[in-house]
Amino acid sequence: MRKRPILSIVLVALPLGLLFVLFLPTVHWDGAVVFAFPTTVQDAVSGRPVTHAGVRILRQRRESDSNLQDMNLNNPPSTTDATGHTEVAWAFGAGGRSYLFWKTGSASFRSWNLEVTADGYEALVTPLSTYAGDRRSIRRSKSIPITVQLKPISTSTSSSPAP
Repeated sequence: MRKRPILSIVLVALPLGLLFVLFLPTVHWDGAVVFAFPTTVQDAVSGRPVTHAGVRILRQRRESDSNLQDMNLNNPPSTTDATGHTEVAWAFGAGGRSYLFWKTGSASFRSWNLEVTADGYEALVTPLSTYAGDRRSIRRSKSIPITVQLKPISTSTSSSPAP
């Protein structure tokens, strides 16, 4: 008769011990996660690929950023190929929780811009969050495809005849 209470305690303690091992020992982490952006650059009028376009990720300017210029200069653009494709990658600030067997968390794209430039086209500087959202879970795909359309610079100038 005495074996039943011990068996009941073991059957209750074992799942509780397993839950303790899996969920309680959490560590908060703060670091960076690399995301890749396969980018296609097209002509906004014709839809044709834009070759030799420069694509890069830049930090948005803030008043407290004294070294922003140096950081952006050390980030050369990636150039599109004959099909208008390139890929840029960057390590974004991220944070979350680390459990015994898995990690959760998200990265923020709020303070970053996507810059696209090409000869004969208007430069495009737009918040990266336009394409990727403000935050992204580190458990989702770390490849975020982007398609950008550049407007050609108008070369025609209207001139009125001299009187």
